[in-house]
Amino acid sequence: MSDAGSLGLKVILDNHRSEAGNSAEASGLWYTTAYPESKWIADWQMLTSRYMTYTDPSGNPTLIGVDLRNEPHNATSGGACWTGDSSVGGCAATNAAQNWPAAATRGGNAVLSINPKLLIFVEGVDCYNNDCDFWGGNLEGAKTNPLLLAVTQRLVYSAHDYGPSEYQQNWFNGGTTTQSLDAVWTKFWGYLSIDGIAPVWLGEFGTTNDAASIEANSAGSQGQWFSSLVTYLANEPAIDWTYWALNGEDSYGLLDSNYDPTPPSSLKQQLLSSIQAGSEVKPPVCGAAPPTPAGLTATAISSSAIALKWGAVATPANCSVTYSVFRGTGSGVTPSASSQIASGLTTPSYSDTGLATATTYSYVVEAVDSKGNSAASARASATTSKAPAAGGCEVTYTLLSQWQTGFQVGIAIKNTGSTELNSWTLKFTFPGNQQVSSLWNATYSQSGEAMTLTNESYNGTIPAGGVYSAVGFTGTYSGTNNPPASFSVNGTACTTP
Repeated sequence: MSDAGSLGLKVILDNHRSEAGNSAEASGLWYTTAYPESKWIADWQMLTSRYMTYTDPSGNPTLIGVDLRNEPHNATSGGACWTGDSSVGGCAATNAAQNWPAAATRGGNAVLSINPKLLIFVEGVDCYNNDCDFWGGNLEGAKTNPLLLAVTQRLVYSAHDYGPSEYQQNWFNGGTTTQSLDAVWTKFWGYLSIDGIAPVWLGEFGTTNDAASIEANSAGSQGQWFSSLVTYLANEPAIDWTYWALNGEDSYGLLDSNYDPTPPSSLKQQLLSSIQAGSEVKPPVCGAAPPTPAGLTATAISSSAIALKWGAVATPANCSVTYSVFRGTGSGVTPSASSQIASGLTTPSYSDTGLATATTYSYVVEAVDSKGNSAASARASATTSKAPAAGGCEVTYTLLSQWQTGFQVGIAIKNTGSTELNSWTLKFTFPGNQQVSSLWNATYSQSGEAMTLTNESYNGTIPAGGVYSAVGFTGTYSGTNNPPASFSVNGTACTTP
């Protein structure tokens, strides 16, 4: 500590685990049978007292904060949970065995009772309400259940984040974009700083020293993740960070195993220097317009709505891509201010609603970044259906459960007409990449996003005013899992409750 102070280095102490080892605690908790919470708190008080008098040559303290526990996790299997998490049987503040923010409050207040000037760093957990991130990286619960320390303005929330080389999270896939990664980081921890709730410290992130793992455009790659995260931190300068790791023995190390002055990757050093505090190096800038979107399709989903979908473009380095949609009637459409119907879209899909019945519409899409616009995509057209007749059908689509990459749905079909249905065919279109795994009480076929369900021999009859509610299915998805926008039975558009 004295040597660090003499060099002007500031120190944040970290409690990594309860016994010797280099990984996080296997249970995900901040204590073990041999090392109870009382010992954990007593050790923090001892360390706080021991190092509180160390200073730099100017008399400023060397120790500035304590990171109470490395990577609490295992929330869904008896590990650390966050107050308000309903998916673990209820994570109440009185749950002393699992509730991490309650324990962090006790530990933080014990430290502040000895040195009220220290910063208290509190990492997130892994899962909250079945929404999971990297160990220590999920701070969603802090929005509604924040920590309240005895000394104000001492709390700093901390997160860890890594790329697909560390773990293949479901947001690393062929549709991954800089915008989709930004949304993940903002959801799990960035919102705390962006919304002015509390300071945020990204305590760990890192990558190997090969160029492909540092800067790449391929969707879902390690390089896309790292370069996008650097850009995210450049755009959110209030979020502080430290890189893992300096030492050359680590595969993510900034130094080589000989600790040579020349770094093993000048590219990685350059990117990190661009967001380093006090650096005069400018943040990375977008240097190229995006490529032209391909694969645009238009599908009429009702008498007044058309669903559009296209392929996500490769995002140029240091750029953030959005999409603009242009519409014309008939077979022609020319991109212009008057024909533009949507802009700033971050996902490659759009539902155009409020359209005239039995009318043909044509569309093109452009990709946009700060450098400029792409050329317009190839044109796609669709014709809305005729207006539905009075009465007919009502379809209820109920999301029964959802987990990281899967979900279960129940469907009810109500005959709102005046005559009995003797057979039925239900059609709808998923708005995303949902894929049905198994379906019961109907036969089905899926073509892309389009679904067709037909009754079995035993359930084709639905009397006037009657409801058949035993259809259901399980499926998989990535990204968002929104319900279909419309349904039809035997070609008639149905209402929804």
